[in-house]
Amino acid sequence: MRLHPDFAPAYHNLGAVYQKQGKINKAIEAYQHALKFAPERIDTRKSLAEAEGERAKLFHQIILKYQMAISMQPDVAENYRRLGLAYYHSGRWDEAIEVLRMTRHLEPDSERRRADVEKVTQQREKYLSDALENYKSAVHQQPDNPESYDALGALYLMSDELELAEGSFRSALKLAPDNALVWLHLGEALYKRAQIDAAIQAFQQAIRFQPDLPEAYQQLGIIEQEQGKLEEAIHHLQMAKSLEPGNAMTHYHLGLAYQRQNLLIDAMTAYQTSLRLKPDVAVAYSHLGDVYTQSGNPRVGLTFYQKFLKLTKPRPDLKSQTAEVEAKITVILKEAKEGTTQ
Repeated sequence: MRLHPDFAPAYHNLGAVYQKQGKINKAIEAYQHALKFAPERIDTRKSLAEAEGERAKLFHQIILKYQMAISMQPDVAENYRRLGLAYYHSGRWDEAIEVLRMTRHLEPDSERRRADVEKVTQQREKYLSDALENYKSAVHQQPDNPESYDALGALYLMSDELELAEGSFRSALKLAPDNALVWLHLGEALYKRAQIDAAIQAFQQAIRFQPDLPEAYQQLGIIEQEQGKLEEAIHHLQMAKSLEPGNAMTHYHLGLAYQRQNLLIDAMTAYQTSLRLKPDVAVAYSHLGDVYTQSGNPRVGLTFYQKFLKLTKPRPDLKSQTAEVEAKITVILKEAKEGTTQ
């Protein structure tokens, strides 16, 4: 590499060595460098995908541990810091920053908490800047490589440059119109741009070319649930669940659809499964409170509402939901008092 800094096979082989040593982040970085200089290498892309899969498995239990810690002690800033750093080391930049920001709300005067957020934010920006430069160069050097356009589009999507993301994905599809993952990514960009009908068509195309793609079914189910097409939503979310049973958010959105259809037992099961897989999903506690209250068990609902409120202390984004839950608690307590008096 010192003799030939753009020699892709050396970076690829270095990545393979790091991967055998269990140094997954270094392996991923080496594979990414290899693709910078040889974006057409299918073996490098396969190795990169395998390394990213290993990293996800490695951090899954760590992430679950800290999610559980937050659900038990939602007012301890260090729990959020550890979860945020676990997300960071697993390459989930946006989730890392979101969780680390919660430490600022719990300890607003802490220099350490501020530094954590700034450090991860700066590293995310550097990663995006470097990766965008690399893939722009790759597209320029090999304009007939659909994978480079797809990777470039994913980076634009991370940067919220949605029009550029859409353009990159469409360029990839001109070269590889049957690539299901590109259709999925295009659908995500269109959904973020509020082009809902076009997003639905993109997700349907993804399923057409890869019928076992759980993310496409999940995205369709979420849109249909938002549109009130509850039977279609349940069908697609059940498909997503069968293909990827460990996805907490699929169970959560399935719970929403069941609840809107007044299928309360099914909704309970879906929300509880979501919380088993991701114990810090605050809004699931609120919905469980609603379901139990609607089922005639307001005392049980009260415990879930109170759990929700404990988790919302560092979540200013849930301010309106917090006010709604506080009002529901007031009603339950008032009715309980009146019933005791009678």
